[in-house]
Amino acid sequence: MCKPTVKPFVLVALVILVCACGLDAQTGTRAPRATPAPSQTPIPSMAALIPTETTPRTFSPAPLSGSGGGIIAFTSERDGYEDIHAINADGSGVRNITNQPTSDDTDPQWSPDGSLIAFASTRSGGGDIYVMAVPDGTDADDNNARRLTYHSRVDTDPTWSPDGSWIAFVSLRDGNAEIYVVDADGNNLQRLTKNNYNDFEIDWSPDGTYIA
Repeated sequence: MCKPTVKPFVLVALVILVCACGLDAQTGTRAPRATPAPSQTPIPSMAALIPTETTPRTFSPAPLSGSGGGIIAFTSERDGYEDIHAINADGSGVRNITNQPTSDDTDPQWSPDGSLIAFASTRSGGGDIYVMAVPDGTDADDNNARRLTYHSRVDTDPTWSPDGSWIAFVSLRDGNAEIYVVDADGNNLQRLTKNNYNDFEIDWSPDGTYIA
């Protein structure tokens, strides 16, 4: 009998089939696939992350709303006692506008139209709320300061309503800090809060109907 023989073209076909299936031709096991290297995104330098400012910026303060035409009022002890001073928005023209050497004047706040400053003062012996006219926003006559509250305990932190008709303030007249309001003429004093805790940091709602 004749022995069967494997023709060469059959062997070639088997080798091609094994390679196509990913098998090792000698062991018959699947050959491991090569893992492609992950692509890397170049990291930008720190210099590229920092913006370059081509035009230098300068501070040019604009007039402040409700501040007497761009005048800033503040409390200072530069003369040895607490007084209210005014300064232009660009830092020039500082001046003492209450100049009370025997008392402390603090907590200045401009009226919404910039014509008045409300402040707290101990010139009456305790601590009361006053208003002072500042007609042009550049000077003030302390002699025209008008007292709004009358009490032996401390009234402080005056805060104008948005329409300028009321002033809310903090008072210790009942033993702890409570919130009161009085109109800009010193009439219609009303107590708003009543509890055993301290109430302070007054802020009016934009329409003037609520106080936070």
